[in-house]
Amino acid sequence: MRIVVRPGALVVLVGPAGSGKTTFARRHFRETEVVSSDRCRAMISDDESDMSVSGRAFELFHEILRHRLELGRVAVADSTAVTPRARAELRGLARRCGAPVVVLAFDVPLEVCLERNERRSRRVAPEVVERQFQLMRQALERIPGEGYDAWYVLDLRAQEEAEVEVLRARPGVRGGTASPWREPETRQGGDAGDDPDGRRGGLRADGIGDRGDLRPERLPGGGPGGERRAPAAGPQEGGGVHGARGGAR
Repeated sequence: MRIVVRPGALVVLVGPAGSGKTTFARRHFRETEVVSSDRCRAMISDDESDMSVSGRAFELFHEILRHRLELGRVAVADSTAVTPRARAELRGLARRCGAPVVVLAFDVPLEVCLERNERRSRRVAPEVVERQFQLMRQALERIPGEGYDAWYVLDLRAQEEAEVEVLRARPGVRGGTASPWREPETRQGGDAGDDPDGRRGGLRADGIGDRGDLRPERLPGGGPGGERRAPAAGPQEGGGVHGARGGAR
């Protein structure tokens, strides 16, 4: 699988805790390009797991993303984004900034997510991971129709074999309108977006869509998604939506 990120794009990572989002982002993007909701929570309260500050953390999360997009910089949104509302907020943010949007959806078996979660220093409750996994099943069905410039589904094999190239605006150029500048020896992913509430961020105090925010008492309504997956679709001529499953293409 080959993923190309356009200059100034928003890259939205979607997947439950333990699905490999942060590891993939660390491998393929600059540290300054990745904006983590967990990190924002820690910056505010010194504790990534302090859910009482999730509202403030997501304000900071969206604000940092907005500043990067306004400057034409690639921005990687590292949160679970398993709910439609969380993804709509990010699409709306990108649309207001005139930035393209690419979704990277991490399709990993539940048992793998749970195993990885157990190895973490900060664990998410198993029932939270299970609920996030159920919401991810729904997300895989909805993402193709949500209006992204490109979307990719990464299973375990694709996460290891994907080639990601980030195209960046030339240094000093604001807004990413200049011809793309390819940075040697850098392989990366990214692209634009809708805001159902018509307000920046559309934040909720419980930080829905982030790791650890789906405690039983905070879960949104609706039954679990089935086991159906988003249909595979190869890259189409002239841009538009891209999808890939089952490893590299």
